[in-house]
Amino acid sequence: MFQSPQTLQALGEFQPQAATIFRSAIKGNRLHHAYLLMCSQQSVAQELAAAVAQTLMCQNVSEHEVSACQQCAGCRKFSGGNHPDIVLIEPDEKGKIRIGAIRELSARLSLRASEAETKVVLLVGADQMNPQAQNALLKTLEEPPGKTCFLLNARRYRHLLPTIRSRVQRIQLTPPSPEQAKAILLESGIPPELCSTL
Repeated sequence: MFQSPQTLQALGEFQPQAATIFRSAIKGNRLHHAYLLMCSQQSVAQELAAAVAQTLMCQNVSEHEVSACQQCAGCRKFSGGNHPDIVLIEPDEKGKIRIGAIRELSARLSLRASEAETKVVLLVGADQMNPQAQNALLKTLEEPPGKTCFLLNARRYRHLLPTIRSRVQRIQLTPPSPEQAKAILLESGIPPELCSTL
């Protein structure tokens, strides 16, 4: 998920509304503590979450662009998947997020951020949490420890408990058009002949 993420500025072309929300929140120091990124294509939400997270880890964020430099130690650690202030929660091999993962998350969040100002939780497939995991997460969302930003993504809004939904700011994303998808793949270094099969 982390390798060579697109910048928040670059994603502004494909998700202008969402990118603007995050860029102004970061610039104005008004970041909400929890966001729910909704999209039928989970990869779209993951890419935006990664761009936001990298921006928050960046040590040289451009004030004008509000985007990660992708060169500093914070950006490199993020891209390498080893930044200490990022917590990644994903569904297990059975496609579920269980209470054990959320308890482990709570334990990690009790520690202070060590390199960045904000700890970031990337919760992939939040709609895959079982009810016990959602209830455990609710306690953390109600009283987030220190400066923490939760970036949840999901496909099915109704699979989340109403109490979770009421504590996150929902952002609806749109899947890229075939032309946009092709442009993204070309920009990522995928050979044109493979992109033309879209």
